[in-house]
Amino acid sequence: MPKKVIGFLLIIAGVVLLLVETNKADWEDFISWSFLFLVISLFLLFIAFSSQQGVLVLVFGVAFTISTNVWGYQHVDGWPDHWSAVVFLFGISIILQFIVTKQPMTLIIGLVLTLMSLFAWPGIREISFLAPFATILNTYWPLLVLLLGVLYLFRKE
Repeated sequence: MPKKVIGFLLIIAGVVLLLVETNKADWEDFISWSFLFLVISLFLLFIAFSSQQGVLVLVFGVAFTISTNVWGYQHVDGWPDHWSAVVFLFGISIILQFIVTKQPMTLIIGLVLTLMSLFAWPGIREISFLAPFATILNTYWPLLVLLLGVLYLFRKE
C-alpha cells in the first residue's frame, strides 16, 4: 500500500506541475477549499478503488466530479462552463464503479452518460472529424436517454 500512496502523490504532483507549466493555473489556485476537497475526494476514491468497494467508488467519484468542476470553473482558464462537463465526469465515475463491480448495466449507464455529454457539448463542432455530424449529434443526443430507458424497461433481471 505505501507504494500506491507514493504513486498517487506523484500523480497529483505531476498534474499540478503540468497545469502550472502550461499556464492553465497559477500556484495560488491550489490554495483553496475546492482544491482541498478535490484532493481529499480523489484520495478517498483511490482508497475505495484499491479496496474494491463499488458503492464507495461511486460516492467518491461523484464527490470528485463536483469538486473538480467547482475548482476548474474557479481557477482554470478555458474550463468548460456547460453542464455536459459534469455529466461526462459522472459517467466516468460510473464506469469506474463498473471496473470494481463488473455489472454490465453499470457499464452501459456509464457509457451512455459519457457519450450523451460528449454529444451535447457545444464544442463538438470544433472537432474536425465530428464536425460534419455535430449538428445531428448535438440535436439528437436525448435518444441515448430514451435508449437507456428502453433498456431498463425490457432487461431481464
